[in-house]
Amino acid sequence: MNRIHVFAMGAVLMAGVAVVAQQAPVKHPHVPTAEEQMKLLTPRLDLTADQQAKITPMLQELHDATVKVVGDEELEHGEKMRQVHALRMRADVQMREVLTDEQKTKLDKVEHEPHPELHGDVK
Repeated sequence: MNRIHVFAMGAVLMAGVAVVAQQAPVKHPHVPTAEEQMKLLTPRLDLTADQQAKITPMLQELHDATVKVVGDEELEHGEKMRQVHALRMRADVQMREVLTDEQKTKLDKVEHEPHPELHGDVK
C-alpha cells in the first residue's frame, strides 16, 4: 500500500507541474523585446526622449502580440507568418506617426537591413 501511495503522490505532483508549466508565459527566443528593438532604433533614427517614450509601448505591444502568435500551436506556420507580418505593419504605421520625414527615410533603410542581434543569431 505504501508504494501505491508514493506513486499516487508522484502522479499528483507531476500533474501539478504540467499545469503550472502550461500557465507560464511563453518566452520565444527569436522575438526581440521592446528594449532590444529600442536599443537598435534609438541611435539609428536619432530618436528623442519624447519619441522613445511614445514608441516603447508600441514595441511592447508588438512583442507581446508576436509572442502570443508564435506560441499558438494551433496555427500553421504560414498563418503565423501572416499574422506577425500584419502586427509589424500596424506597429510600423503607428511609429511613423511620431517620426520626422528624415527619420522615416532612415527607418526604411533599417527595415531592409538584417538584424541578427535581434533574433538570437549573434554568437
